[in-house]
Amino acid sequence: PRSTLFPYTTLFRSREMIETELTRRVALEHRTALIPRLEACVARMKQAGDDALVADREFHDLICAEAGFDLARELIGLFWDVYRTAEGELGAPASTPRSNARRHQVIIDALSSRDADVAAEAVHRHFREVRKRIKAGQYGGFGETRPGDGNRASGSQA
Repeated sequence: PRSTLFPYTTLFRSREMIETELTRRVALEHRTALIPRLEACVARMKQAGDDALVADREFHDLICAEAGFDLARELIGLFWDVYRTAEGELGAPASTPRSNARRHQVIIDALSSRDADVAAEAVHRHFREVRKRIKAGQYGGFGETRPGDGNRASGSQA
């Protein structure tokens, strides 16, 4: 039987995949004005409260907007809405506002250095806390049983 968190796990992996790849692209090419705007979000995240949540969402939206993929930006917004709705079921985040801000700062540092691989790793580290709460592995799922694949052998072709 699947966990009651399965729908969240699937949505979360999709979000992580999209955000990782968008951040990778933005690391390679972005306007210089992006970095100060992201830093302003991080400064707001350091303070507990509703504005920290707003700043967190803005941070991710700015990266998605910079990547220039409107559909991906809309999907990330939808994922945010579902995640906030599900937080009661998932439990409160274990991180503090300052540790959350630090994880976002690492992403900014990677973007500033224009290192796509470091940026992608920073996004994965950023999502680690949520991944633990919903009992999800890093996106990809290679080697995992997929719906409808019950007896699929490794290396076999469909």
